[in-house]
Amino acid sequence: MNEVRSWNRIAALGAVGMLALSSACSLLEQARTTPEATAPVPPPAATETPAGCPADTLVAPEVAAHDSPTISDGLRPTFEWSYAGACLPDAFRIEVAQGGDFGGAGVIVGTAPASAESWSPSQDLQPTSGYAWRVAAVSAEAVGPYSVPRDFWTGPVCSGTGLQPPTLLSPADGDYVQDASPLLDFDYPAGACLQEWFSLEVSPDPDFATDALHATVGPATEYESNVDFLTDCTLYYWRAKAVFGEDISGPYSAVFAFYTDFAGGCAPHTGLPRLSGVVWQDVCTPGDGGTPPGCVWQEGGLAPDGVRQAGETALAGLLVRVAPGLCTSPDMGWTTGPTDAEGRYSQVVLPGTYCVWIFRDRDGNQAVLGSGRWSYPPGGYDSPVRYELQIDWGEERSDLDFAWWRH
Repeated sequence: MNEVRSWNRIAALGAVGMLALSSACSLLEQARTTPEATAPVPPPAATETPAGCPADTLVAPEVAAHDSPTISDGLRPTFEWSYAGACLPDAFRIEVAQGGDFGGAGVIVGTAPASAESWSPSQDLQPTSGYAWRVAAVSAEAVGPYSVPRDFWTGPVCSGTGLQPPTLLSPADGDYVQDASPLLDFDYPAGACLQEWFSLEVSPDPDFATDALHATVGPATEYESNVDFLTDCTLYYWRAKAVFGEDISGPYSAVFAFYTDFAGGCAPHTGLPRLSGVVWQDVCTPGDGGTPPGCVWQEGGLAPDGVRQAGETALAGLLVRVAPGLCTSPDMGWTTGPTDAEGRYSQVVLPGTYCVWIFRDRDGNQAVLGSGRWSYPPGGYDSPVRYELQIDWGEERSDLDFAWWRH
């Protein structure tokens, strides 16, 4: 009995084992045929298409405006901007043009990545020069609208020493002007430093006793007011000078005159009357006998003949007096000039009677003339030499010359 029970126990255990094995096989087969539960797989990250942002979504970057001139201390300035477009572009394109000529051959072009908000050129700009710069967003081959161009200049800035007189360009001397707020354009000698400020004056008075305009500009050598400041049918005078700080000024430019005629009906357009002449140093060199060339006998001695000879030099830097009316007082009128390197002066006036002369010992002329007397035009020793004349529209008196004899 014990053996039978033992076998039966073994058989039962075997049956149980077979059942377990069968269940295990069933589970294995089920595992092979049922998908395994896993976490969801995220979709692939989005990538920019080769076209980048659509071209019509590109906007102009914004750059800061400045109330005063921007002058760079270095020759590789940093340009900054911000971008408010809805789509981030591929990059930014920066252009830097001397004189603001973005169509010229010398434009410097740079590229900055889309994440950038500033850029500096990899090459030096020209010193003491005016430039303009602008920036645009770029997507693939599309260049978006450019920012507003901003002007700037490169230094170094002048210290106020060695200031020079500017050269007036427009309105030119004798121009007819049809604009009540014309562009005032002038030039300044190029140098190793940048002249930062200039003073401009426009007046209906040749001695600038009253102002039609008094403006401080720079470093740009041009100015245009946003307000009409001229009156029609009026003769105006204008001049410029370089300034530094509150109380340092260079010499004035020559004075130019122009006439306003907005509708073309103020005056004959045959030309504004003009007074002009040359001032030179008259020379008489005594010889061994007789009358040397360029000399005349005068009051018992030799004197220059008042005719300009070859080799007789011009006198620059003299102020000439011009006054309306007859020569009744040496203090009347105003100064014009100074005479240029050729000794020439010129003054535009309105039709009328005028007196023209030079003070030998006033208006700063003594430092140029030294001791001596006038040899032309003839006027004697006791009275200043002068011209009295009448002049009309379209006329020019270019023979109002003066000669000085140093002795």
